[in-house]
Amino acid sequence: MEEFYFLVIGFSIGVLVTLKLIVPRMAKKNSAAVIEHPPAATSEVLPAYEAVATEEPLSAQLHRLSLPLEVYGDNTAHPKQLVDRQEFGEASALLANDSVALEIVTQYAFGANWTLACAALDALRRRDDREQAGPQVVSHFARLRPWPMYYALEFLLALEPRLPSGAPVAGAENWWNENLIIPAMFQNYFTKLEELDDVPSFGSWLQAQGASSPEETEKFLKNLNHRYANQLISVMREKEEVRRLRGLKMAMIFQDPLSALHPYFTVGAQIAEAYRIHNDVSKAAARKRAIEMLDRVGIPTPDKRVDG
Repeated sequence: MEEFYFLVIGFSIGVLVTLKLIVPRMAKKNSAAVIEHPPAATSEVLPAYEAVATEEPLSAQLHRLSLPLEVYGDNTAHPKQLVDRQEFGEASALLANDSVALEIVTQYAFGANWTLACAALDALRRRDDREQAGPQVVSHFARLRPWPMYYALEFLLALEPRLPSGAPVAGAENWWNENLIIPAMFQNYFTKLEELDDVPSFGSWLQAQGASSPEETEKFLKNLNHRYANQLISVMREKEEVRRLRGLKMAMIFQDPLSALHPYFTVGAQIAEAYRIHNDVSKAAARKRAIEMLDRVGIPTPDKRVDG
């Protein structure tokens, strides 16, 4: 039995001696492996985009500026109060910069964000290429909200040469009369036009696409109770009277037929069209009248030439 105990003790001592020799060698080997392959320095693997400072995009800057402007603008009594805010000045300055394309500025001017629309129209007023945007502003004027309308009128006053003075009112709508600020803005606009000695005129804007009826425009101008507005009413009535007479009781016939007739359409169709504008008749009746007119001026076989 004693021999068995001695045998166990001897085996244990042998194991301990063996472990004492092996473990330090393994630790030394592992340590050497770590030294032979050190980790890469942190500064060598930093992503490139972290080292480059990116500039904030224009859209992000404008969005950031518009947030406090909307809160402030909702509590203003007049659109010109927006000018008192630093955010408005910064937004206008950004859009007035020559590096920003005119197309981008007009997109903001006619966009859904009304505070940025005000800033964009204010920026247009100060840009060197503002004249190019004049017709666009007039075309979109009736679709603007009241506050942007104020800055649109200020923009139109800054143009040189200016567009016809009655252009923005050609698209007048019924709700303009009920608004508290729009009539006052137009009164101020017309007063400034008088000071600039601008002649009351509509140009061709009364016939432009989207123009209101003459009755609707006249109603708005009457409600303004302004001398310049009354002069525009007189101009509009004269144009309407001439329009009714032209083709019915008077017309200009050019010696060059290409200046009066379009070669794509038949002679009869063009005569009949003019006749139907001033007379409530059918196409057949208008065609018959066209044949009669050709016969009166001595055109041979008018019933055949009418389709020529």
